[in-house]
Amino acid sequence: MHCKYTMYGTCPTVQGLERRIAMTQTTSTFKFASADPVKGRDKSPPDIKIGKNHYILMEYKYSINSSRNNVWNTLIRLEEIYHKTSPAHHFFRVRGGGPLAEKSVIDCEETVDGQHVKHVFEMDRFEENSCIVYSSKKTITTMPNGNVFNSETICCFYINDVDVLDLNKTDLYFAVLLVFPNPVIRFVASLLGTYGTWKPHIVEESLNLARIIESGPSH
Repeated sequence: MHCKYTMYGTCPTVQGLERRIAMTQTTSTFKFASADPVKGRDKSPPDIKIGKNHYILMEYKYSINSSRNNVWNTLIRLEEIYHKTSPAHHFFRVRGGGPLAEKSVIDCEETVDGQHVKHVFEMDRFEENSCIVYSSKKTITTMPNGNVFNSETICCFYINDVDVLDLNKTDLYFAVLLVFPNPVIRFVASLLGTYGTWKPHIVEESLNLARIIESGPSH
């Protein structure tokens, strides 16, 4: 399966994901995105396997008028600006403080249209000026009616050059993959409007992040 948006480069997938997801006998190969690497700079990570029809994918790819290095330096300080990217964001706290790093653990909460979500993210992939992938093996979502759903949430940021000759323009791909224990729970989540609720939120926070990056170091 390939995502709707592709980029100049190979978008990262989550390493070691198989040990975190309850596997079923029926699985499928999943990629966030696929394309040719830019001058061999970017790696082609292994595919991951998840249960068929167990997930909902939401993604957004956009260009930012800033250097790749500036984009990266802002992303690793996400704790400082998280509340500015959306009014729905409560907090994004790196345990032990400091910028995001290879072994970061992050506590995060957000509420969109009455859906309150709690994550405990662990870093899965951290490659300087290239990609950040972190996942929450037990995301808890409380619906407005009080129903509670458990899922796994995988977040992927992938940075790449728009043009290797233009160092002041950078592509940023952001994807959120919600993985459910079985297709029934995934189906119920779809009926309750998970995609329609959270995809606009992902676009909102992505565009606000771009504005923050383009505004320079003062944010």
